[in-house]
Amino acid sequence: MDAWLLYLLILLALILAFYGSSYILLQWQVSRYYKLTGKSYAALGFVGSALMFAQIIRTLIILSWYLVSKNRHGLKPLNSEPGQKVLLIHGLHMNGNCFWGFREYLEKAGFRTYSINLGKPYTPVERYVQRLHRILQRITGPDEKVHLVAHSMGGLVIRMLLKAHPEDEKYLASISTLGTPHKGTAIVGDFALPWLKQLFHPNSPGLKALPSLASLASDVPLMTLGSYNDLVVYPLANAMQPKARQIKLYAMSHIGMLTEQRVHKKVCNWLLSLQQNGHNNSTQ
Repeated sequence: MDAWLLYLLILLALILAFYGSSYILLQWQVSRYYKLTGKSYAALGFVGSALMFAQIIRTLIILSWYLVSKNRHGLKPLNSEPGQKVLLIHGLHMNGNCFWGFREYLEKAGFRTYSINLGKPYTPVERYVQRLHRILQRITGPDEKVHLVAHSMGGLVIRMLLKAHPEDEKYLASISTLGTPHKGTAIVGDFALPWLKQLFHPNSPGLKALPSLASLASDVPLMTLGSYNDLVVYPLANAMQPKARQIKLYAMSHIGMLTEQRVHKKVCNWLLSLQQNGHNNSTQ
């Protein structure tokens, strides 16, 4: 066996060992949290856990490929066909490339998609808010609205946007959030980085003072999607919002929400149902 191939196999084994041990540790941490708080935990068993670990590895490979090959298409639709507009908003440590497969799925269903790069992680969140504010004005018009689909932190950025710029509600045809820590997440403890605590800690004063989506956008259809087995945003109730259509999935990882087609299908069917029920935007 060539030396370079041996080194590659060793590197792959080390990477799998790192992610495998991290996965086991997170599962233990989440199950312990549910046990200590008296909440019901949706255990997957050995086979289910192995399948979800495979889902995570597959997603990491797909997202890595998007990162290196799909880097110039954020605010350009993938095709020139008319359709209702959808803007996808990423979460922490991501950028707009992570939605490439999601966008392909939605465009095949007749939508016209865009994705945004909010900026570098750990920068002041107000910069994300202002960037989203500018992009909304750029891709909409006086009689033209856009559907927002946000993963993780992206959903919080939408709420902050609507608090800072309530006039932007007029641009929105609907809001869908995927694994957003609307009420924080228990993975962020008291000894986390100040930036993380401010944005994601369940007892963050700023997060508690942030109005709900329904309060901020009372005339906009809402959907919140979360997973019983999310190891990043938990408990599941923290990913939900009142007066929203609530979608709760099993055996779905936090990162898998970006690439798994059953999530794409849930969102797409939701948007199509809104279209059929008259929640239309311009197709110019």
